[in-house]
Parts: sequence; structure tokens; C-alpha cells
Amino acid sequence: MIEGDKGLNIVFTGDSITHGPLHTKGYRSYTEHFRERLKEKFKNNIVKEHIMVFNTGVSGATTRDIIRDFNICVNIYDPDIVFIMLGMNDSSNEIVPLEEYRKNILELINKVRGIGAIPILQTSNIIKMDLSRKSLKFYMDILREVARGNDVMLIDNYSHWGELEKENSNIKNELLSDLIHPNEKGHLEIVKFIFNELDIFEEDSYTCNLSYPIKAENYFEGKVHSEYNQEILNTISNKNPSQEELIKYTKENLNDNLEAITNLINEDEKGIWVFLGDEDTNGTGDTFGYKNYVEYVEERIRWELNDGCINKREKFMINFGNEKVNSEYLMNNFEDLVLKYNPKAVFIMIGGNEKINPEEFKHNLVNIVGKVKSINSIPILQSPIKNGRDIEGYVKVIREVSKEEEIFLIDHYEYWDRLSKVQKELIESWLVEGRANHRGHLEIAKKIFKDLRIYDHNSLICGFTIEKF
Repeated sequence: MIEGDKGLNIVFTGDSITHGPLHTKGYRSYTEHFRERLKEKFKNNIVKEHIMVFNTGVSGATTRDIIRDFNICVNIYDPDIVFIMLGMNDSSNEIVPLEEYRKNILELINKVRGIGAIPILQTSNIIKMDLSRKSLKFYMDILREVARGNDVMLIDNYSHWGELEKENSNIKNELLSDLIHPNEKGHLEIVKFIFNELDIFEEDSYTCNLSYPIKAENYFEGKVHSEYNQEILNTISNKNPSQEELIKYTKENLNDNLEAITNLINEDEKGIWVFLGDEDTNGTGDTFGYKNYVEYVEERIRWELNDGCINKREKFMINFGNEKVNSEYLMNNFEDLVLKYNPKAVFIMIGGNEKINPEEFKHNLVNIVGKVKSINSIPILQSPIKNGRDIEGYVKVIREVSKEEEIFLIDHYEYWDRLSKVQKELIESWLVEGRANHRGHLEIAKKIFKDLRIYDHNSLICGFTIEKF
């Protein structure tokens, strides 16, 4: 299934367990680990380099919600495989009765097969005592029955965790963040079980061997020192970060482009955001179990700023980062990377991987921005990070295009360049072999938050730090 001779689009849809925010405390969710594993496994495979993993889990969702929003949750991604993990919220006070749940799961299977994709059902993890979900076991039984009766593969997390509990009676305390949600260790347990069920667990894989607390990687002058175990340090206020309100800005305080982005974040509308860039957007192999910057941005916008609105939780983020991406690549692949998704916003971080001169780059960048504008999407430019490459001519072009086309610019290069003159060792600790590492990706994300005026040190994601040794 995974090992075939073509690229794959893989969708994970479900509820908060698939969505994965908050309870992982800044570490990756199971879907993010899955993406990392496939990118790692097929890193040098020309055919498989186009594997994409899309996470459309929505906190609070039931089978009714995913059926209603099937297009944006599944269909638009042209999937080959669709993982479905639903039932935790359906079972809450039996808001979706058992027989309706059975009918809905069957409908989702048929919808997935109707678009030519393979459905894979997943049972949820076991939970602590929760009277509102006392019927969860029966919903999981229905998943097993439906899977058997319709020749659908089943990843039975519920049974797997039950077996773990027989061996370790404290397993719920170790793997859960609260009554029902897996913590970072729980998400890792889920994804490792998936790896085994799909036969893609390999002993020499970094992701397959990952454990918490993470083995920290220190980078100085291009050398890697693997010496420490560390816990993530973070700051979080007593209030629920999901209840935070966006800071409001008057028109006088914003240029028109930033105001449009702020409105986009605030609006109660679902939609897709696309991130285009090279290996510093991709992040595969360089973040060591932590999130890449797109994943941080997704959690900040899709969870911490959702104000309890399920539509805001459906601001799905697509990371098209690839080491081959440059302006020519984007020109040639614009339809597949952008147009088909009709995105609300497109972040463009190129200029560090060009094979043409700055003048030709400017021509391409103006065209790319024009294409984004032509579909009524908001383009946001990002300059590359400073990592030792001679790219100042391209950065200058990015600034020119931002000014001439009135496009908002997040100038990472300027920020990293300024810091490198006074804290060279700090910048070196953000890099691995010239690419952004786990600390670098966190700094990229924080720069985005600050420039978009959505930084709040009281939030888990904004206040998140990775200890520097």
C-alpha cells in the first residue's frame, strides 16, 4: 500500500485526537510523526518524494461533521488513502446514537471509495473514567464490525492500548494528558502502532526509535553533539489558550495587506492555507521530534485562536516544502500546488535555492504573486533564513517585490542577519548543515507570530522554548 511505485496523498481525518493540539505540549501529534516517517523513509526516492500527508482532524468533530464537510476534509486533497478515527465525540452522551454512527461510518467508507481512495478505520485510544463516554466501547465494537463486514483495514488502537494496560496498570496516566486525550507519549504510541500495522516500522529509523523526553541535538560550527535528554520548557497562563482573543488592530495601525491577513485569521470561515518553500519549510529530518514551523503556525491559528468555533478549526495548513522548490518549480507546478486547493492564503519562502540570476528570479516571483492574487488568495512573502549561502541579491528582490506589489513580507533574513552579528553562536545553534533545525523552526514560527501580530507569550505555542545548552 505504502511501498508502491507512485507518490501518495494520504489524509488523516477525525476528531481532537487526530487534530492533536494542546495535549502534546509542543511535541508532534501522531499525524505529524507519520508525515516525518514517510518523508524520512522515501527521502531519496524520486517517485515517492511527492508523498503528502494532510491532517484534517477537527477538535469536537463527530461523524456528522466530517460527512458534512467531506469536500474540505477529504475530497479536495485527491487522496489515495484516508485514515478515519471518529467515535470519541459521537459517544459523548451518545450525541450520535449507535445505529446512526454505524450508518455514518458506512457512508464515509462509501464516500472514500467513491473518489477512488482506500479507507482505513482507526479505533480511538482507551480513556480514563468519563461518564459522558461510558458507551465508547460499543462504538469501537461497531467500527470492528463495519471493518470486518466491508473489507476495510482496521487499526485497532483501543485493543492495543487495552493490551498495554494489562502489562502496565499505570499506562493511562503515562499516555494520557487528561481523561481522554493522548499526551506526546500517547501520540507516539499511536503512530508506532500504525507503523507496525502498515509494516513500515524500521529499527534504524529515527522516528521509529523516538522516545520522550527527546534526545537533544546541539549544533555548533557545523558539528553535531548528541549528549542530552531534555524536557520541553514552556510557559502557559492559567487560562485556557483556546479561549484567547485575537488582539484587534485599527486600520490606522495596519497596512492593507496585514489587515487582510488579520481579518482572515479572525473570520469564522473554514479554508486552506498553503506554505511553499524549500527544505527550510519542509523540515524533514532536521527537527528531531519537534514540530516544523508550519506545524507551529497551524496549532497557533487552528487551535489557540479558534475561539471555540469549529469553522476556525478547519483552517487547514498544507506544507509543500521540498528541497527542489524554487521560483521555476513553483511556476511549473502552480496548478498542483496551489490552484486546485483554492487557498485563502499562500506563504511563499523561496530565494535560497535559485538556479537563475536575481533579475530572472524577480520576473518569476512577480508572476507567482500575480497568480496567487488572481485566485483571490492572499500572498505572504517570506525571505529565507541566513545560513551562509550567498543569497543577498535574491533577498533584495523579495523586498522589492513586497514593496512594489504591496505584499506583506516576513523578513527572516534580516532578523537572522542582525542576530548573527551580535550572537553568532545562537544562530549556529538554530542550524544543522545549513538548514533550520528544531530551534530554527521554532524561531521562524515565532517571527511569523510577531509580524502577524498574533504573538502572546501566555500561549503554549508562543511561549514554547527549547532549552539551549
